[in-house]
Amino acid sequence: MNADSGTRKALTKWLDDFSHGVENRDLQETLELFSSRAEVSVWPSETDLISGRTSIESFFRSLYEQPFTIAWTWQPQIVSTIDNAAWVATDGEEIYSLEGDERRYPYRVTAIFERDSGRWLCVHFHGSEPARHEEETAYPPK
Repeated sequence: MNADSGTRKALTKWLDDFSHGVENRDLQETLELFSSRAEVSVWPSETDLISGRTSIESFFRSLYEQPFTIAWTWQPQIVSTIDNAAWVATDGEEIYSLEGDERRYPYRVTAIFERDSGRWLCVHFHGSEPARHEEETAYPPK
């Protein structure tokens, strides 16, 4: 079922808050966006599936130690709900910044949420970069 405008707005804000937390390397802000009741998982483009809050925290700690920052822009295409569950599918751009240099790449996300005490919290986040042409330089270098 398509989400109502309030839910669409709340989940779009969740995506923006996630981008803000990651860009600012704010571990607490980032982790507060994920459920503590469910077995949470993150499947980023740069590694295998990460499951459980402790592993997710370790992943973000490691990410925040990198010399570059990451942010995203989003254009949510699908926002749907059933009872206290919701999911989002969105296209956007991943923005890498390093020492004043900024590079943008297409990025796709699907995420699943649960409503907990009136807030939407993520239980599964999957981000991926569409295949790049070989002449494009990966940033950061792989």
